[in-house]
Amino acid sequence: MPVTRPNSSMYLRSEILTALNGLREEQRVVLVLAVVEGFRCREVAEILNIPIGTVMSRLSRARQEMQRVLTQGSKEVPQQRAANASVDRRKIQ
Repeated sequence: MPVTRPNSSMYLRSEILTALNGLREEQRVVLVLAVVEGFRCREVAEILNIPIGTVMSRLSRARQEMQRVLTQGSKEVPQQRAANASVDRRKIQ
C-alpha cells in the first residue's frame, strides 16, 4: 500500500495561518494590510492613523516573528510561548 503524504501546500497554509494568528493584533493588522492587501507603509499609517515609523516597526517585528515561528516549524503561538516561559521561570526559582 503506498504511503500518502498530506498535501504540502495545505500544511504550509495552515502553518502560515497559525503563525499569523499568533502575532499581536497590532502587528497582524499591519502585516495583513502591507503584505496581503498590498498597501504601502504610508497608506497603512493613514488607514490606521498612526505614525509611519510605528508601521515600519510593527511590520519589521511581525516579519521577524513570522520567520522565527515558520523556520522553527512550531505550532505554538507566541502568547502560549510567553505563558509557558513564565511557568518555566517559576519552576526554576
